[in-house]
Amino acid sequence: MEKLTVRKKLAVVRLYLSGLSYDEIAARNGISKGTVANVVADSRRNITNP
Repeated sequence: MEKLTVRKKLAVVRLYLSGLSYDEIAARNGISKGTVANVVADSRRNITNP
């Protein structure tokens, strides 16, 4: 996964929660679709296992 700042990770999660696709989020943030998927997965894990 690309090294992202906390601010950028939060932006990814916000866009995901607003309904954008992984492709749209990746394009808006200049990151790969895989990085988006990893950020979302990490966020889900952190919510269920704080």
